Amino acid sequence: MKKLILVNVFLLISFLTFAQNYYLGTSADGVEELYIMSVTSNMTTKSKVVFDRLKPADGKLADFRHQAKMNADKDIDKGKLDKLGYYRRKVQYSCYAKKYRVMEVTYYEMGGKVLDKIEYDEDDAQWKVLPKGSLVEATFKKICTK
Repeated sequence: MKKLILVNVFLLISFLTFAQNYYLGTSADGVEELYIMSVTSNMTTKSKVVFDRLKPADGKLADFRHQAKMNADKDIDKGKLDKLGYYRRKVQYSCYAKKYRVMEVTYYEMGGKVLDKIEYDEDDAQWKVLPKGSLVEATFKKICTK
């Protein structure tokens, strides 16, 4: 019984490391910084849902906004991204299939005002292969190897 309690405490402590602003790193091009906000597990689908936050690296705001416009969904008014300060995503990772899909993106101004929000239902959000050397792959390795 004591071993079971210790294992549960260890797992809880491991999970809590993600419950804060966990800095994961900077993109290979040095434009974005990624923070893991929270991670939840779905034992039935063997997937994990990550809320993350991407912000510009120091001195890279213009590059960050440009990149966000290039990668933005066609449904967003790209003119709104001229004020972009950071964005948050809800990303589902399949640890078994080694794939991911973005379920939601919310764009914010620097001060926290919402610029736009895009939500995808499960039928529209396509699973994608993890890009090698990306922050998406780094997140996968961090959350799926625990």
